[in-house]
Amino acid sequence: MISGLEVATTSDGESKPMDCPGKPCQLDEAEVARRREVCRSNAAVTMMTHGGRLVDLFDPDPKSIALDDIAWSLAHQNRFCGHVGVYTVAEHSIRAARLALDRGADAFAVLMHDAHEAYLGDITRPVKQVIESAAPGLLKRIEIGLDRAIATALGFDVDRLWHPAVKTFDETMLAIEERDLRMPKARRRDVPEWSWREDIGKGWLPPDAYEEFCYWFHRLKERTA
Repeated sequence: MISGLEVATTSDGESKPMDCPGKPCQLDEAEVARRREVCRSNAAVTMMTHGGRLVDLFDPDPKSIALDDIAWSLAHQNRFCGHVGVYTVAEHSIRAARLALDRGADAFAVLMHDAHEAYLGDITRPVKQVIESAAPGLLKRIEIGLDRAIATALGFDVDRLWHPAVKTFDETMLAIEERDLRMPKARRRDVPEWSWREDIGKGWLPPDAYEEFCYWFHRLKERTA
């Protein structure tokens, strides 16, 4: 059970990055309405998070980034557009990180490799290809900006996210998912023998995925501090 500080919001609406709280943040109705109106007036570039923070997708401010928002969002997004049932981005990230930990790789970077999806969503590969053909470089530009803001807010070197080894563990986890989640007509990838530890059974429910993500964030960050 992860417990900690409540979400901190100043009187002028500025939010501070902070650790996962033990419960979802609560905003009164007037504050939610105010923030929704701000979002509406800037709908082209901003979004409001679970914690009530406004994030500019084209120019994200590290002050608008918080671990609570990342963990909450990833724990409530199912992989593969939900077509394999309950299996969240948070669970995928944790399982990939544990593989990296077993192999002595940068498990923290692997855990955080999809953190930008808390703001972009888990866009499937076919959809990414469509977007890339219509707007070359757009998604990558947004992902890189979010990666930089996340790294600054949470105190680590962004270059760690882009190391080739991170992609290796992401792809290995995808192979395991194809095997264990029985994805229909999926392109089958070979599952390395060393990845035996991760055998997906029943997917974690969002509250469990949320707490696990917070736990592994702190555990792995301490190892590389």
